Amino acid sequence: MTVFERAREAWAQGERMRENRRRYKRFTYGRQWDDMVETSDGRMVTEREYAMAAGRRPITNNLLRSLVKSVVGRFRYNLTQQERDAATERLREVNQLDELDARMLEEFLISGCAIQRVVYEKRFEGTDV
Repeated sequence: MTVFERAREAWAQGERMRENRRRYKRFTYGRQWDDMVETSDGRMVTEREYAMAAGRRPITNNLLRSLVKSVVGRFRYNLTQQERDAATERLREVNQLDELDARMLEEFLISGCAIQRVVYEKRFEGTDV
């Protein structure tokens, strides 16, 4: 098996995780009724269409988004309260590590999975994370 075939196989193995992530993201951002369901006559429709056809009005009460925003906001606030030495502060500012960390926390809260790789490498302006 070549490297490319192994990479393709690894990508294919992650399809279920990526589909779940997309669903969780839809839920978090207020689209809870977009899952597909099969009707009694075999058609595939969204849960919203299915509920409306049955005479019910789908209600969206999005508590997830406000909860995620609150947790990430508290994380950002805590970052501003930390004392750091000058070298650490410079690295964090140049590389926007606080923003990356906050976005990674948000991703974790939404999907339950967050992957991040931080390396020290040569850049145009010098060596940075």
